[in-house]
Amino acid sequence: AKEFNLSKQDWENIYMNKIYRIKDKKIAEFNYKLINNILSNNYFVSKIKKNSAFLCKGCPQAENTRHLIFFLIVKMYKICGRT
Repeated sequence: AKEFNLSKQDWENIYMNKIYRIKDKKIAEFNYKLINNILSNNYFVSKIKKNSAFLCKGCPQAENTRHLIFFLIVKMYKICGRT
């Protein structure tokens, strides 16, 4: 959260608009996990289960939240034919 340099009011607005007011609770849950950096990925799981691999299955980089989201977007664009 520090890397974004947002005020308390900014975070309250994000919470209200991206979690509280979202009618689809699955999307609200995803947003909550994404915002709080607790979205399940290999890096996060490897902290809990020490014998788990932290690398992305699609490339040889650590699969953290930022990498996972970017990787999924690129993969979706390729599936849709927008490379």
